[in-house]
Amino acid sequence: MVDRLAEATGRERWEAFLALDDLLTTIGEDSPGGSRCRPPIRCVPGEIDATAPGGRC
Repeated sequence: MVDRLAEATGRERWEAFLALDDLLTTIGEDSPGGSRCRPPIRCVPGEIDATAPGGRC
């Protein structure tokens, strides 16, 4: 899905992924039981991020 979005929009794969993540986060926040207190994980693929699962993007 991310590959297709990247190709269709002319974005890099990681940019398409973050855009999709933002959209799904918004949808999830508006759903019953959605949580507005968990911030999304943001980092560039390959960077080390202590908040990301496994510590790496």
